[in-house]
Amino acid sequence: MNRLINQQLRTTLTSVLADANEKSIFQCHRSFIVNLSNIRSAHGNSNGYQLTVGDEHHTVPVSRSYVKTLRSFVG
Repeated sequence: MNRLINQQLRTTLTSVLADANEKSIFQCHRSFIVNLSNIRSAHGNSNGYQLTVGDEHHTVPVSRSYVKTLRSFVG
């Protein structure tokens, strides 16, 4: 069972992404990163996407600048 974990870090997302060194971690917004395997659904259009992640169905915004990269991962 996967759980959504909220953890507060005092660092930059760039640093977290570099330390994670995993292809399954994706930055979808300037304030959010997600594990691609935890995405349940992606919905929206070019004006704004929302990802549903985790078992508790939390929503995470996707910035327009990340939509093209997201589509390459999700399909």
